Amino acid sequence: MAFPYLEVVIGFNVLTYVFQTYLNVRQYVAHKLPTLPKSLVGVSSQEKFEKSQAYSIDKSRFEFVCGFVGIVLDSGILYFKILPWLWQKCGDLSRHAAFNTKDEIWHTLA
Repeated sequence: MAFPYLEVVIGFNVLTYVFQTYLNVRQYVAHKLPTLPKSLVGVSSQEKFEKSQAYSIDKSRFEFVCGFVGIVLDSGILYFKILPWLWQKCGDLSRHAAFNTKDEIWHTLA
């Protein structure tokens, strides 16, 4: 029985995504704190802190969406073997265009 490389790679990608999301959730919760930290008192105003906090919260939400879409796309591309299929279609196109089919540069450009 062959080693399941595809499943291991997808599993590692998902595990990495879950860990990064866990860290991002912790950071998101930290950004929701309503008061200025003691270390920033006198260094930054409350208004500037609130603006920075709002930006960080929006950025975190965007990262959640981008991360989820990215892991779904990456896993789908790997699981359904889209890249080998696309490579085959490019080879078919290069044959129809009368390119040298043994030349990988033309294959890639197709």
